[in-house]
Amino acid sequence: MRFHFIYRFYKLVFITVLLLGSILLNSCSRFTFNNQVLKLNLAYSEEQASLVKEIIKINEQDKRFRNINLIKVEQSKAIKLLKTNSIDAYLGTILDESSELYLSKNLIAKDGIVIIVNPRNPVKNINLDTLSRIFLKNVNNWKFLGLEDQPIIFINKNNTNEKRLFLESFFKKPLSQNSTNQFEVNNDSEAIDLVQQYEHSISYISFSSITNRVNTVHVDHIAPTQLNISSGAFPIYKPISIYESDKLLTQAKKRALIEDLLNYLWSADAIPVIKSAGFIPLSAAEIEVIKYESLPVTLGVSAPLSGPYAELGRAIVSGTKMAVLEANEKKLKNHKKIELIICDDKAEVSKGLDCANIFIKNKVLGVVGHLNSLISIETSKLYIDNNIIQISPGSSHPWLTETEEAKGKVFRTINIDENQAEKIASAISKLENQKKDNILVLHNGTIYGSHLATLIENFIFRYLGKDVIVQSKSFNINDSRYHLQLKTNVPDIIVFIGEYADAAQALVDLALDNKSDITFFGADGNFSNRFIDLAGLRAEGAYIIGCDLDQASASYKSFEKRYWELFRSGISSFSIYSYDASRILINAIQILNQDETGTDKSLGEIIGESKTDSYCGEISFNEKGDPKQSRLAVFKVENGKFVKTNL
Repeated sequence: MRFHFIYRFYKLVFITVLLLGSILLNSCSRFTFNNQVLKLNLAYSEEQASLVKEIIKINEQDKRFRNINLIKVEQSKAIKLLKTNSIDAYLGTILDESSELYLSKNLIAKDGIVIIVNPRNPVKNINLDTLSRIFLKNVNNWKFLGLEDQPIIFINKNNTNEKRLFLESFFKKPLSQNSTNQFEVNNDSEAIDLVQQYEHSISYISFSSITNRVNTVHVDHIAPTQLNISSGAFPIYKPISIYESDKLLTQAKKRALIEDLLNYLWSADAIPVIKSAGFIPLSAAEIEVIKYESLPVTLGVSAPLSGPYAELGRAIVSGTKMAVLEANEKKLKNHKKIELIICDDKAEVSKGLDCANIFIKNKVLGVVGHLNSLISIETSKLYIDNNIIQISPGSSHPWLTETEEAKGKVFRTINIDENQAEKIASAISKLENQKKDNILVLHNGTIYGSHLATLIENFIFRYLGKDVIVQSKSFNINDSRYHLQLKTNVPDIIVFIGEYADAAQALVDLALDNKSDITFFGADGNFSNRFIDLAGLRAEGAYIIGCDLDQASASYKSFEKRYWELFRSGISSFSIYSYDASRILINAIQILNQDETGTDKSLGEIIGESKTDSYCGEISFNEKGDPKQSRLAVFKVENGKFVKTNL
C-alpha cells in the first residue's frame, strides 16, 4: 500500500514538473521570438583588423559589444555597402571625398604614413611637393635633392594596399606604376626589408611599423612623431573613423550601440587598446571637440505612413530626409549632425498625439508635421507647452496659427486654404471656351476638405457671379452614392479636394460613365506623378494646383534626379513643402548655435524673420507664421507630364 502511494506521489510530481517545464519553455520561446536582440552590422577592412581584434578581446571579457556584428570587407566596397544600407557602419578610412561628404563620420584614431629610407641614405627632410614628385616618378634621381647622382628606387605597395590607395587619394594622382627602379610589396615588413637592402631606395609604412632597421624622414621639417601625428602637424596621416549609413539617422536603438562603442573608443580606457592595435589615439582636447560636435540635433517628422494618405506622408518624410541629408553633407561651422525621428501618425489624432509625446520624450528641437490639419492643431498644443517649434508642410486650415500661444512657435510652409481657394477660382474664371455654369466641389469630409470647399464656393461666386451653380459635397470613393452623384449630376467642372489616388479613381469613374469631357481641377494633394501614373491617359487635360516649380531650371532638375535616386519617387508639392520646412528649421538652429553672433533671439524669432529660397519661390512668414507668398501655380497634364500654365 505504501509503495503504491509513493509511486502515485512521484508520478504526480513528475507530470507536474513536465508541465511546468513545458510552460516555461514555451514562455521562453515566445519571449525570445518577440524580443529578438537588435544587432548592429559594423564592417571593417584588413588594415583595421588589429583594432577589431582588440575590440573582440574586450567583448570576450565583459560582453560590452555583444550586439555588434563585425564583418570584414574590402575597403573599396565600403562606400557602396554604406550607400545601399547593406551595413550599418564602417570602421576605416573612406578615400572618395565626394562620397565622404554625405556620410556621418566619427574620428576615433590616426595612423601616420611615414617615409623611410636606407640607414646609409643621408636625407633628413623632403618637402611635400618633392615627395609627391618622387612618388609620381617626376623626380627619379637623388641629385635633385642635392645628394649623389643615383636613381631613386621606389618601393611601392601593391595596387590594392590601403596605404597606397590613401596616398593616391592624398596626392590626387595614381602612384607611378613604372617598372624601372621600382618594386611592389604587399606589406610594411616587406617594404622595410627591401629599403634595408637597397641603399638608394625609398618607401612608406605605418607609424606603428617604425623600426631602427630603416631611417624615417621629416616632411616639411616635421618629424613623424606620435605628438605631431596626433596634433595633425605631420602632413601625411590617415584618419581612422566610424562612418554611419543613412538609415542609422532613424534607428535610435542601433545609434545607441554605435554611441556606446564611440564613447569607449574616446575614453582613457581605450588608449592602450588603440596603441596596441598600432594606431595613434586622439588627444583629450581633440576628443572633447569631437564629442561636442558629435552631439546631434534631433528633429521629428510625423505624417501618415500607412492608410489612404501614406503616399502623401512618405513625400513629407522624404522631403525632410533630403534636407537633413544635405545639412549633414555641408558640415558648416558650428553645424551639428542632424538626427531624425520619424513617426507614423496614421492620419489619426490619437496617433498624432502619441507621436508628439515621443518627440517630447526625445527632446527634439523642432517637428516637421503633420499632414492633416486637425492633427496639427491638436498636437500644436503639446509642442507649444514643451517649447518645440512646429512647421507643418501639409496643414492649411487657418486655425493652426490663429491662437496667441501659437505665435513664434507654429509655422507652415503650405499655403493657407484661402490662397488655394482663390487660385482655383481665379484659374477657373480664366479658362477659355469652357462652360462654367455648373461646378461641383467634391471634398474628403475632413475639416481641411470642407473648409477649403466652402472657400472655393465663395471665391467662385466672387469671380464668376451669383448666377453660377456651385454644389459642395463630401465623397467616399467606395460609397455607391458617390458613383450615383457622378451619374446623375453632370457639372461642367469638378473641383476635387482629396488624396491623389482618390482623384485618379474619380477620373477613371468619370470615364466609365462617359463623362470624361468634364473639366477636372485637383487641389494640391493631387500634385504628384503618382496621380498621373494611376489615372493614366484619363489624367490628360486635368488641371492640378501645385507649388510654383521652375521645372526647367538646372538646379531643380539636379534636385529631382537626386530625389529619385534616393527615394525612387517623383516630387510632389508636399515633398517641397517639407523640404523647405526642414531647411528653415535647420538653418535657424545653425544661426542659434553661432555663439559669436551674440544673438539673444529665440529659435521661433529667427524663423519668423527668415527668408528662404525655394524651388517654389522665396518663403517668409507673416506675424501668424503663415507664408507671405502664395507660391502656387496651375499645372495641366499634357502627354503624361505636369506643364505649368499661365492661369
